[in-house]
Amino acid sequence: MVKAWPNAGSYRISIEPDGNGGSRIVGKQLKPLPGDLGLVIGDALQAMRSSLDNLAFALAAKSSPSMTAKEEEDVSFPINDMPAPIGHRSIKHMGSIIGGEVVGFCPDPAVSPIQEHPLWILNKMNNRDKHRAITVAAFAVAHYSMSLSGTMSGPGFIGPGGPQHTKDVGDAVVFASFGPGSQIQTNLSASLQIVFDQGVEASNREVSSTLRWFHDHIRDVVFQGLEQHL
Repeated sequence: MVKAWPNAGSYRISIEPDGNGGSRIVGKQLKPLPGDLGLVIGDALQAMRSSLDNLAFALAAKSSPSMTAKEEEDVSFPINDMPAPIGHRSIKHMGSIIGGEVVGFCPDPAVSPIQEHPLWILNKMNNRDKHRAITVAAFAVAHYSMSLSGTMSGPGFIGPGGPQHTKDVGDAVVFASFGPGSQIQTNLSASLQIVFDQGVEASNREVSSTLRWFHDHIRDVVFQGLEQHL
């Protein structure tokens, strides 16, 4: 969905008059972002977060095969703002050694900023998607750069700093402005990414690469580090 959207007539870049005798290079969003994208991402977040709880349960069941139904309900992969203490109900049935290893894979502000930890971001976004707002409301198109090939002359070229965002049909960004009397003969193209918008834990991160980051961290770091105990 992310890769196909820009190629489906969803975006146009053109040279337009600015109303004051000059010209502007404008990028305009022509189509809404895919309506099902938020649901697909929500499913991905839920599946990845659940895989960690599934792993925690497998570790506990291996160490404590006689858990009661109530004890089984306590087991989870403890992702919080602070590491779970040894003996916490989420990990106590794994035993102290394995439980300690599980906690070692969790966000810890004493080690690094938790806001940059993939599991902390995943957990926060999954909770947001389940309980507060469907993730589709948190997307934007980031317009990172524009490529020009041709000739330009005249005063007043202005390039924007940093990515600009659009969200809805008709939203536009100005890549450059030219003063009166300018001449522009060029081919135009823009570099676009669908990103998580402001107000979510992964704001300004590209959607596909962020999900891949979560997935690869769980597979290559967490599961690989704990599979010896299964």
